[in-house]
Amino acid sequence: MYAYSFMIILITFWGGAFIIITVTFHGGIEKFSKLTNRIETVTVPDKTSVKLLLEILSMPKGSVEIITVNKKLACLETEISEGDTVDLYPMFPGG
Repeated sequence: MYAYSFMIILITFWGGAFIIITVTFHGGIEKFSKLTNRIETVTVPDKTSVKLLLEILSMPKGSVEIITVNKKLACLETEISEGDTVDLYPMFPGG
């Protein structure tokens, strides 16, 4: 029910087409999102940026340190396309 309501809000707000992508969470950071699985198929508005994706997933600022789109390093402004794979990594401790 929640996901359905969320999609209606997005359709009303966005008013455009949607794309399907795959999001993979690494290092246990899925616990910060509204999703529960390590690998999720997600429907987002067309022309979504990585920044908007993180907002849609409700990821707190600072929880994601490294982002790749199709195995290439991405920035917050990177636009996501149909069928893309987005990997989200936390900051890795160490020295």
